[in-house]
Amino acid sequence: MRYLLLLTSFLLLAHLAQAQNCTQILNEAEDDYDAGRLAGIPGKLRNCLRGDSFSKEEKIRAHKLLTLVYIFSDDDFNAERSLINLLKADKEHKLDPQVDPAELFFLYDKFQTKPVLRLSLKFGGNLSLVNVIENHGAYNTSIREKEYNKASSGSGISFPTAEIMAERYLKSGVEVGAGVQFRISRYGIAGVLDVKDQSGNETPTINYSAFDQQTWVGIPLLARYHLGYDNQNSLIPYVLAGMQIDYLLSSKFTEASRSGGTPFTLDAADADLIDQRNQWNYSLFAGVGVKLRQEVNFLTLEFRYSNNLLYHNKPETRYNNQDINFALGHTDDDLSLNFLSFTIGYSYSLYNPRKMKEFR
Repeated sequence: MRYLLLLTSFLLLAHLAQAQNCTQILNEAEDDYDAGRLAGIPGKLRNCLRGDSFSKEEKIRAHKLLTLVYIFSDDDFNAERSLINLLKADKEHKLDPQVDPAELFFLYDKFQTKPVLRLSLKFGGNLSLVNVIENHGAYNTSIREKEYNKASSGSGISFPTAEIMAERYLKSGVEVGAGVQFRISRYGIAGVLDVKDQSGNETPTINYSAFDQQTWVGIPLLARYHLGYDNQNSLIPYVLAGMQIDYLLSSKFTEASRSGGTPFTLDAADADLIDQRNQWNYSLFAGVGVKLRQEVNFLTLEFRYSNNLLYHNKPETRYNNQDINFALGHTDDDLSLNFLSFTIGYSYSLYNPRKMKEFR
């Protein structure tokens, strides 16, 4: 154990000595550049770059220095290669017009320096907003009251809303994206019915409640406009708009029960509503959000409102489920579902620094 500790200490001291020596070499190389002694600089820096003895900041300085050396040595091939290495070390390296020469700006402008793609992953919840178009009831019932997402039936807030997007920043604050969204949504229903028997006599009032829970998968397409993106602000607010194609994987009643008359609780086997639902739907959405810059990546907070364009229910299958229609006492209204979603996420930037085609 003693010898292992001695060996570890020796290797650590050797690494620190090498790093300190490379820092001195870099400083000497920069002095040589200032004095116009360019020829020996690449050889001085080679071993330190190969041995990974530079810190991140020193590596950036070294690659930038080599780029300048090759520019002023008329070595275009190595100048371009060194600039690519610089952009790999510092993905969105910013030039300073007060310090950096025009020749470096000219070469820099020939290269792809923005991310080629961003992968964005978001998680959150959603609130179902029910838009009733026309009320309906079973044949022998008179609707006294039917409400959605009222306090007695619970809220329509559901989890999760999960989304993965591939996004591309264009220019002037504009970004476009496409991806896949998975969403579990639900809304509560509470009804009060006056029921007549076959002779037309009033029977005890029925109170019922249920949740309609759906599982969706969708393909969102969007465009965002950011305020102050190119100013390198830490907080970047944005607005967005887009459209989405949704496919309904499942729809069922949960926690469905009634009181009044004969008590009834819906069996899980009779709660499936998929044949009474439009499985394809289309929506338009808009929203707002803010990005928090994490160097070249972003934390995001986003709110989005989606307006579905088709009915949630199928009017022609309204009375297909007898347990729901008569035992529970509920009949589907003609309605559409809108959603308010809120998500937090992370956007990871992917880079491929290269010379742009128009300059080849």
